[in-house]
Formats: sequence, structure tokens, C-alpha cells
Amino acid sequence: MLNHGLDEPLITIADNEVVVVLRGPGEDMNRIRIPENITAGLSPSVAATLNERQKVVLAEIVKNGTVSTGWITKTLGIVKDTAAMDIKELVVYMA
Repeated sequence: MLNHGLDEPLITIADNEVVVVLRGPGEDMNRIRIPENITAGLSPSVAATLNERQKVVLAEIVKNGTVSTGWITKTLGIVKDTAAMDIKELVVYMA
């Protein structure tokens, strides 16, 4: 749903049953979108989970094809462990 510009489904439990409500665009059909390749092939729902550091790193990867922990620590002013953690999470998303 998020990948196409719509709201998250509402998930509730009522009378021991799981109820899922898929909310459409209503009258605003312009809300529906087709995902674009603006985040290196990541779907909008995944891109929305990235922190700001990861978005900067991803932009650098898209721009130059590579990134190093040295570049990340210097550019973002973070320690090597944080840079490594951000890269590890990005690798999981891109795998």
C-alpha cells in the first residue's frame, strides 16, 4: 500500500478474528503512484524506514557506485561502528 501512495492497512482483532482494512485513494485517484527507481531500487515502504544517515549513504552509492566507512565517518561525523551498522542494514535491504 505504501509503495503506491496509499495509507497503511488498519489491522485490528475483533471477536477473535483479525480484521484488515485496506484503505484506497477515495476520491483522490492522483494519490496512486507507481514506484520510481529514485532510491536505488528500494521500494518506498523500505526507503521510509531508512534513517537520515542511510539516505545520505545511499545517495552517495547511487551517485558514485561505492562508499567507504571512511567517507561515511568523515562526511557524517560519526564513529566507525555506527557507519558499519548503517551499511550492514543497507546491505540487508538491497540483498
